[in-house]
Parts: sequence; structure tokens; C-alpha cells
Amino acid sequence: MRQFLSHLGYGARLVLRQPGFSLLVLLSMAAGLGVLTATFSLLNAVLLQPLPYAGVDRLLSLQSQHPEMGTNLLNDAATLALFEREARTLDGIAAAVNLDLRVETPRGVEPVKAARASRSFFEVFSTHPLHGRLFTEADGRPGDAPVAVIDYRFWRDFLGADPGVLGKALRVSGGDLLGGAGPQGDLLTVVGVLPEAFKPPFANADPQIWIAARFDEANPEENHLLLYARLREGTALPGAEAELAGLYARLERSRDPQSQWRLRLLPLKDALTGSVRRPVQFLFLAGLATLLTAAANTANLLSARARTRRREAAVRTLLGASRRQILGQLFAEGLVFAVPAGVIGLALAHGGLRLFRALGMVGVPRRFAVEIDGTVLAVAAAATLGVGVFFALVPALGLSRAESSGLLRAAASPLAAPPRPVPTRMLFVSLQVAAALAAAIVSALLLRSFVHLLRIDPGFDPRGVVTAWISLPESSYPGPLDQAGLYNRLRERLEAMPDSAEAGLVNYLPMSLGSGAAELTIEAPSERLDSRTAAIEFRAVSPGYLEALKIPLLAGRSFDERDLANPTFIVSQRAARELWGGQDPLGQRLLLGGTESGNPWMPVIGVVGDVRHDSLTEEGQAVVYMPYLYFPQMAIALRTQSGDVTAAKAALSRIVREIDPGLPVFDVQPMEDRVGAQRARSRMTAWLMAILALTTLLLAGAGVYGASWYTVAEREDEARIRFALGAVPSDLVSWMGRKVLPWILGGLAAGLGLSLALSRSLSALLFGIEATDPATLLLITALVGAIAGASVYTPTKARIRRLDPSASLRASDR
Repeated sequence: MRQFLSHLGYGARLVLRQPGFSLLVLLSMAAGLGVLTATFSLLNAVLLQPLPYAGVDRLLSLQSQHPEMGTNLLNDAATLALFEREARTLDGIAAAVNLDLRVETPRGVEPVKAARASRSFFEVFSTHPLHGRLFTEADGRPGDAPVAVIDYRFWRDFLGADPGVLGKALRVSGGDLLGGAGPQGDLLTVVGVLPEAFKPPFANADPQIWIAARFDEANPEENHLLLYARLREGTALPGAEAELAGLYARLERSRDPQSQWRLRLLPLKDALTGSVRRPVQFLFLAGLATLLTAAANTANLLSARARTRRREAAVRTLLGASRRQILGQLFAEGLVFAVPAGVIGLALAHGGLRLFRALGMVGVPRRFAVEIDGTVLAVAAAATLGVGVFFALVPALGLSRAESSGLLRAAASPLAAPPRPVPTRMLFVSLQVAAALAAAIVSALLLRSFVHLLRIDPGFDPRGVVTAWISLPESSYPGPLDQAGLYNRLRERLEAMPDSAEAGLVNYLPMSLGSGAAELTIEAPSERLDSRTAAIEFRAVSPGYLEALKIPLLAGRSFDERDLANPTFIVSQRAARELWGGQDPLGQRLLLGGTESGNPWMPVIGVVGDVRHDSLTEEGQAVVYMPYLYFPQMAIALRTQSGDVTAAKAALSRIVREIDPGLPVFDVQPMEDRVGAQRARSRMTAWLMAILALTTLLLAGAGVYGASWYTVAEREDEARIRFALGAVPSDLVSWMGRKVLPWILGGLAAGLGLSLALSRSLSALLFGIEATDPATLLLITALVGAIAGASVYTPTKARIRRLDPSASLRASDR
């Protein structure tokens, strides 16, 4: 131990003796370790940590899928009831739907997130209460007073951890709570408190109040349910999928023989992380590439310095130092660099995670807590130790292969023999170039993809538009006419605002992760349609909505007050093409529902442009619009004249309170933010990859520069002889360049091959560009090659210019 401490002390003195060299090594190691720690924290939280549920491998998310409309996370109560009755491969099935409430607490009226959940919900997730009980078979029956279970944080923060909370009633407003207590709000009886560790299985919602519900399959409004199931013990996923898919197909055929909706079962972890799995993996791989580049860079620097200390090693060996002692000294020096670099890297990782959180965590679901926990600390410590050992091992191997007498002769007589080539160092150069090129190519592709995403026209103009959702409680607005009356009064007040340009309402806003379809009967369909009926996306809107979003009117006219009394249709360009082919859609008639519905035929009065409703990367769907205001929940779209969305948000909330003080307004945000959220994951993935690629490129450039510098230093004597024999500086630069250039070319080839190997996985993150785009590959390869070439040329030329040809001759005369 005393000898090891002595080695550490000597290593520390060496660090202080060469502050410039030591700082470069320290910063390189710290950058690599910090980036790896930060990206591993992300990987650990999202992909490695298990979900906090017993038997989590048997938990499933049930989703519906359509070949054209994509995946829908929502299902209806009829699907839930069917699976409850007939599924034999499940131990339980649960449903929930999120909503927003206002709750009276000792701190005043507070907006809170809530959820209605089936009585089996907590059983499926194997949850036990902290206080009281959870739902039972008797809860949630229509007509009974609603009961609720509250989240631990709500109990602690809003109710002061009141031990007598069980049996107390909470007064809430907003949402249909199964027959409320009157116009002043609904009363919820608290029957239990959830444990602090419980987390809901939702990606970005965290309900604070859970209300027992029985979802009625006869109620058409119960079609926005999130369904979860637990596999029966011993049942494999394919068997459950076969059974449930068959039941679901039978249900869909009973509604529409031509239905293309299918059931999709996903393990719960995959359902929560599927959209961010590849970005997180790519960020971790980029972090690993950064660490490898830093490792290669630092190993080269330490190896080169060790070779310049050959005389010291030779003298110590001749004075009796054993090979073990010399190696021990080098290991100690490696740890002297590694430990402070690990500490600095941990601080950099902590700052990086704060940056991740501030920038939206690359679209990581909010339920995942990305932090530096025990697992991350253990990995960071192991990486620090491993890097320290590795950095010591590289120069140790170089010195341990040489005989002390040979080293001493070489140190005493520089002309005795030229140094042997150093393939290890050149291999590190190739590794650095390969890692930098692969990271730069991935980054460039992601940035170009994001630029394509920025140029996409969503089909509407989000600038200067404020949006919000309002939910009408059944107790205050029991019928369709009550609901329509409130919406009309609200629209009139919004349009009368001084800064208002247009205002309207819609049942599903674009970029709001919600949609709905309706069955339509076409009076004179296109010959391409198989029947006169079609299920097509349906939007219930008020006059002014299309104008508020500036959805372009291509033909005919828009809705006005006349259409509220005598409803009409407006169709999107794609809907017109699919329903009537090349015929003029104006004047064509549609019927909402089937011919047996008794609904009147209604004319098409206009055609508008297609809107990218669910995602910017998906084409606009076929949509029909109808002036229909009979929904308990709708969204507001308010376009301002000035574009001042901040003032408009406050004015919108104030007007709603003036019309009905108990009416909850939630999710108030500019439309540009909703569109921006669609671009957020691509933007953050691209920029974070760009930062990591730039870091890797800088480290690689510094590594190649250092390797070239030391390579010239080792061959200075040979270069002086060439000078004396008539060589000019350009000849010597070319001579040295030829020794490094093949390794750089090898690194470029390896980096290009690595990026092509990643192309299939990368394709899922790109839009508007191929992962093998030749222009990007060639341009980035040329750029990285130029940087590597400059990192060779600059130090070589500078060092050769300083050579004195007579120095070697004088040394040989002695």
C-alpha cells in the first residue's frame, strides 16, 4: 500500500509538472465519461428499469390498428364488455379514461388531473392501498354516489396528509361523474389513498383522483377508453393475441362488415417506450462513441508521453526497478487522471440531465424519472475505473515489450536506430475517425430530417391561435340543446373580443392525439367504392372554426349561422377524391349513419384542404366537417389579430369564467405549441446528436493532432538527416503524411460502414430523407476527412519547420 501511495504521489507531481498536457487528458476523459453517464441515465430510466408492477411481463396494452389511420390507443366500452365476458387467456382487463377537474381543497379550488377507472383497474396492476380500500364490485353503479381513491401526492400536498380523509367528500366540477350532486358540483367520497410508489400506466398523464366507473357499452360516448390486461399465468402472448383478435374482429364485423380495424397487443413497457426507444438507443450509442473517442485520444497522448520517457524507464530498470514496479507506476498515473475526470464527468452528466429536462427529454414520457441513481453511479464508477486501467495499460504494454538496454542505447544515441512504427497509436487514430464519422453522419441525417419536418405544411396556419378544451358537466348541461347554447354564447363572446379575428369550436383539434370517425352513406358514390357506406373521419365544428385555423377553402363556401339550423357538409380534398373520384363534390349529398337511421340527406357546400391531424409525418386524412355542437367536450380555437397569444390566453379563460364560473378550462396553449410538440422529439434528438457528434469530432481532431505531433517528435532525428541530405519541408510533410493517411482512410471506411449498418434502425427516425442518402454520406465523409487531414498537416508542418538539421549530426559526433 505504501508503494502504491508513493506511485500516486509521483503521478500527481507529474500531472502538476505538465499542466497543459494534464488538462487536455483530464478534459478528454471527463467529456467522455460525462456524456456516457448522461446518456446511460436516459437509457437506464426508459429501457432498463422495470416498471413497478408485480408480474409486469404479463401486463398488456390493448390497441386498435387500421391500415390507413394507423394505431389508436383508444377503445370503446363494447370491446371492454366483450373481453370481460369471453376472454379466457386473461386474468383481468381494466379500462380508464383521463379527465380534468376542479376540486375544493383547504388551499382553495384547484385544477387537478383525474381518471375514471373500472373497478378491476387496481387489481390488474396488483396495487394495494396505503389507507382505506380500493374499488369493489359495488362501486361505480349508475345512480350511486361516486367514490374515489386519491393519489398519495394529492393527499399530502392538497389535503395535508389528513389521516381522517377516508369517508370525506370532495366537491368537484367538470366531467361527467355518473350523476352529480347538482349545479354546484359533484361530491366524491374518498375511500382510499394510493401508496407513494404507485405510478399510473400512462405515458404523460398522472391522475391525482381515481373515480370508480362502470363503462356502459350502450353509451356511444364511452369510446375513448384506455384498455389494459393481465395475461393468465402460463399463457403466451401469441395465444392471447389470437383469441382477442378473433373476438375483436367479430365485434367489428357486427358493426361494419367492411371494417379494417384490427386488435394489437403490446407488452406494457413496449407501449410506453415504443416511440422513444430508438432515439434513446441512438443517443446512448452516440455517448458510447464519444467515450471511445475520448479513450482513444487520451490513450494516444499517454502512450506518446510514455515513449518520450523511455530514458527514465531504462534508467529505473537498470537501477533495479522491476517490471511490476514500472507497471504499477503507470497504473497509478492512470488512476490519478481517471478519478478526478470521473468526478468532473459526473458533474457534467448532472448538468446535461438538467439540460435534457429543460428541453423536453427528447419526448421521453413524463412517468420515467431520468436521474443519476445508484445504478448509474455504479456504471459511472466502473467506467471510470475501467478507463483508468485502460489508459494505464496502453503505455504499459508499449514499455514492457522493450528491453532496458535497448531503450537506454536509443535514448543515448538518437541515430542508433529509428523508432519502430507504432500501430497501436494508429489503430486508435482509425477508431477516433470512425466514431466521429458515424456520429457526424447520423447527426447530419437527423438534422436534415428535422429541416424537412419544419417545411411541412400541416394544412392550417397555427400562428396567433390560442386553443383550449372545455368540458360541460352533465349536472349543469344535461341535454344537447343546453350544450349547444353554451357553445354559441361562448363563440359570440370570443368573436366580440377587441383582438379577435376568428373563433370557433371543434370536437377534435389537430395535433391533440384524438380523433373520431362516423359512418356515412353516399348518395352517388364513386365507382371505386365497394358500397354506398363508408367510415370516415368526422369533425363537429362551429361556424368560424375553419377560418380560425385558416384551413384553405378550395371550392364552394364555408359554414355560417344558416347551417346550424339546416346542417350541411364540407369535405376535405382527399375525402372528395375518395368518395366521388373525378366528380364535382359540390351539391353531392351525404347521410350521417345508415339509411335506416332516419337522418336527412345533407348537401356538400364546400371543399377545403387536407389537414395533417395526428402527425406531421402522415398525410392528411379524408375528413368531413359538419356544424354540430352537441358534444359535452369541445375545443376552442381563437385567432388573434395581433398575434399576442399570451394576452389571448388570459382573456379566453376570463370569458369562460364570466359565462360559467364552475366550468373547467384546461390545456390552454397556443396552436404553435401543439404543432411544435410534434416536432419536439425530432428536434431534440437531432440537436442532442449534433452536440454529441461535435464533441466526438473535436475529440477525434485533437487525438489525430496529438498522434501526429508525437509521431513527428519520435522521428525528428530521421527527419533532420533527410534535411541534411537535401529534403525540403514539403517532402518531409508528405513523408510523414503517408505514414498516417492510410490509418485515416481506414477509419473513414470503418465509419462509413458503421453508419450503413445502422441505416435500417435509423430509417424509423427520419422523414423526407433516406438513411443512405448519398449526398449526405459523401459530404460528411469529405468533411471529417478534411478535418482529420488538417489535424495531421498542421502539427507536422509546424514541427518540421522547427527542425535543425545540424542537431542530429552534432549528437552523432559526440
